[in-house]
Amino acid sequence: MLPSAARVLVVDDSEEATDLLALLIGRRGHQVRVAHDVDGALRVAQEFNPDVALLDIMIRHESGFFLARALRELPGLTSCHLIAMSGFDLERHRKVSEAVGFYRQLTKPIDPTILFEAIEARGS
Repeated sequence: MLPSAARVLVVDDSEEATDLLALLIGRRGHQVRVAHDVDGALRVAQEFNPDVALLDIMIRHESGFFLARALRELPGLTSCHLIAMSGFDLERHRKVSEAVGFYRQLTKPIDPTILFEAIEARGS
């Protein structure tokens, strides 16, 4: 495990996407938990207390923007490093991402080098 290993929550309604990201992130030495919907993400976040949360902004039945706001309201998660993921690189998504407190927005498919940079920049 990295000396500065992070607890990373990955939320996407695609099980394939979460499995792949969890595998990559875990191999890098970080602890990873996954969720596939907003309710599951909130449950996992309360138990896991992530340092970083990678949130798909187009989650089925709700938005990652809603989830970001909900995570910020949980005790101990006000400083969680939020990273948006989207299949679309839309300027309007970027503006909303910034407004709700996302540190960065990554466009799928995500380059692993950029993913690790975003996760490991949490302390800077």
